[in-house]
Amino acid sequence: MSEPEYGSYAYLLREVGSVLGYGRHPDSWTPEKRSIADGIVQRGVRGFYVPTVLPNEKYAHEWSFLRPVRPLVTVANQYIYDLPADFAMLDGPITYAPDQAVLYQPIEVVAEYVVRTRQQETTWTGRPTMAALVPTNEPGRFQIHFWVTPDGAYTLYYRSRVNPRELSDANPTPHGGMVHAQTILEACLLEAELDKGVKDSPRKGRFLERLQASVSHDRRLKSPPSIRGNVEGYDVDSYHELDANVIKYNGVEY
Repeated sequence: MSEPEYGSYAYLLREVGSVLGYGRHPDSWTPEKRSIADGIVQRGVRGFYVPTVLPNEKYAHEWSFLRPVRPLVTVANQYIYDLPADFAMLDGPITYAPDQAVLYQPIEVVAEYVVRTRQQETTWTGRPTMAALVPTNEPGRFQIHFWVTPDGAYTLYYRSRVNPRELSDANPTPHGGMVHAQTILEACLLEAELDKGVKDSPRKGRFLERLQASVSHDRRLKSPPSIRGNVEGYDVDSYHELDANVIKYNGVEY
């Protein structure tokens, strides 16, 4: 039997089972034991995705890898597009690719009825200027509707919040990748000990240490020191800091 990849769903399941006293071979467990171990893994991973507030901080950290920038390429005469299954919400404007022939303004995101009304009023095609998010009949799934209907291929980019799917044999890799694998493992092992009724587990401290290390790494990725005079902690996702309309005079912003 081959060893599961470090940090994968199979690896986490095995390690949780070991803490629970089930042994390290999930294939030998009863369905009930596998269900219990799976539930603990899912809670542990979710606890990592939505972490606790760190000491001396006001807000919980938001992971950069759960706010990806994604492309969308339009097709001529099609104004409705399915968004990825893990799409939760938009997190910023919809923009045209920088290599477009003309520097277009971001697409305005409006209420669904506005786009629907415009589409009823006219069958124009051209460069989209409006977009609306529309829930589908499938729970948790969204479409994006444009006006005007695209007259060709336009490359758009949007940042979204991700709603991670549960881990499984078919979806074995947690968001964050190998960099955060140890933190995710500690989160799952802590959940396993809590499930066993262990009080004041030293794993609480180990998980917190790993969480602080993961947050520090993620913040360095989001805030390159070269962007603002080598000042650490600068968040490049701050729209105000990158707003071209902000003018500074004698240190005062207008």
